[in-house]
Amino acid sequence: MSSSPRAARRPAPSPWTTCSPPAQTATALPNGTYTLTAWIQSSGGQSVAHLFVRNFGGTEKDASVSTAIGTWTQVTIAGIAVSNGTAVFGVETTASANQWVDMDDFTLVQN
Repeated sequence: MSSSPRAARRPAPSPWTTCSPPAQTATALPNGTYTLTAWIQSSGGQSVAHLFVRNFGGTEKDASVSTAIGTWTQVTIAGIAVSNGTAVFGVETTASANQWVDMDDFTLVQN
């Protein structure tokens, strides 16, 4: 499964919190083990910035992207044991003015 929009950026002139792009929900997934990847750049310094996957029948998993990532880097969450046929994934950020996260090409693949 692949999701867009391409290279979404959420900079702001004042502090903000967002899930960007809005969380994606994958449904009708065969139960099994999955890997989530996304291409990420980040200004760094956010109090919270992470790629996440939740509501798959297990404990939420995430990968921090709150440090500076100056070039497009593939971020991976492996070992997602889907047991209910669904998964919700995205990037959540709590940031100050002029901090940002760029994201592109989310992919959820069964192993």
